[in-house]
Formats: sequence, C-alpha cells, structure tokens
Amino acid sequence: MGVASAYHLAKAGKSVVLIERATVPPSPPTSSSGDLARIFRSAYGKKLHMVDLCQKSLAWWNYFQATTNTELFV
Repeated sequence: MGVASAYHLAKAGKSVVLIERATVPPSPPTSSSGDLARIFRSAYGKKLHMVDLCQKSLAWWNYFQATTNTELFV
C-alpha cells in the first residue's frame, strides 16, 4: 500500500520518501507476506469487488516491474 500511495503522490508532483523497516517483512501475524514465498490471492468467494481489486493490483505490479526493469515475481 505504501509503494502504491507513494507512486501516485509522486505522479501528482508531490515529494515522496519511502522508508522500509527491513528487506523482508516480519513473520505473520505482523505481516501477511512475511516470508519469501508471496502470492496474489484472487479467490474471495462472493466478494467480487475483491477479485477486481486483486486483478487491478496485479496489473500495477506488472507495470512497476516493466517500468523499473526489476523482477518482482520469482
């Protein structure tokens, strides 16, 4: 969420600084992706708005990967 917010603020001309507390987030329950194995969850039962949000998020990740020439998915 922080990276997405920073990206849109920077695109809007705002000055942005990102601060990460560690290279890998702490283990759950502090972080839902606190391990090296991370996934995009796209099954949310009847919550179709969450599926839509997941698909849009994945599109942004692919965009960030392409524009920064950085491998984000392994």
